[in-house]
Amino acid sequence: MVTIDMDQMTAHALRHLLHGAGEHWADGAALSRPTHVDVERLGTVLRAVNSALGGNLPASRLGAPEPAILTPGLPDHEYNLARALADVGTWLTSTGQRHRGLFAFDGAVALYRQLAADDPAVYDPYLAGALTTLGRHMFMTEFVNEALSSLEQALEIHRRLAADNPAVYEPYLAQSLCNLGIALAEVLRRDEALTPVEEAVEIYRRLAADDPAAHEPGLAHALTNLCDRLSGVHREQEALTALDEAVTIYRRLATDNPVYEGHLFRFLDSLSNRLSGLGRHDEAHAAGEESKAIKDRLAARSSARETTSP
Repeated sequence: MVTIDMDQMTAHALRHLLHGAGEHWADGAALSRPTHVDVERLGTVLRAVNSALGGNLPASRLGAPEPAILTPGLPDHEYNLARALADVGTWLTSTGQRHRGLFAFDGAVALYRQLAADDPAVYDPYLAGALTTLGRHMFMTEFVNEALSSLEQALEIHRRLAADNPAVYEPYLAQSLCNLGIALAEVLRRDEALTPVEEAVEIYRRLAADDPAAHEPGLAHALTNLCDRLSGVHREQEALTALDEAVTIYRRLATDNPVYEGHLFRFLDSLSNRLSGLGRHDEAHAAGEESKAIKDRLAARSSARETTSP
């Protein structure tokens, strides 16, 4: 158990942000944004918590590179507060407190929005990232309309950034398009969902032609997304073509890097099912056998690691 001393005002701010606010989210009520003082105090608490926990951080944080808290040239006060709120949101979500995490993510977006209003060239990328995170987590907690709004705002920013600096931001634009496509499909706007994913595939295909090592994984992921979106509008043969191309890419990636074998196993299995559904049983059987062989190999490798671990 970790005990952290804090003054009464800080404790009050923490209770407001992480308890009362979370209950309001759970009830679907509108929330007022945290005051600047509350956000500042929460940042102080977060730093204390991180310091006290030390090596006992949640497993998802272990081994992950920790970016510098201060970024040269950035007004570190609001920037650090936004980072602190985002970290609290991640921590709360990882402990199953998704509704409470939403309030922290929303606070981070509010701060980045203020910073971006004063200096969009510096802070627009941070705002887009925070909006994407907020949108994803809103979907997880079934705030669907709010999630779509956040993802659409993120896409608008990424599109503007990519127009000014395509070399850096086109991959972010493509991922943002995929995110929106998935979100639209989740709310059964299937025809609309197809368009952004098709654009994402076009971007990744162009990027992968110039630098396959960097962008073929993104292309493969976008193709699997395209497969689902095409299937959603009953274009099954085109969906199969997209999935087959994704499998071809994952097979090539797995040859060079076994980390992709899990993806290859999963999508070979999906390919087998789709082929079977179209009556192409011999091809379905071959894909299924290849998938099973990879699954067995992954299981054997996992068992070997467990046997040799102390």
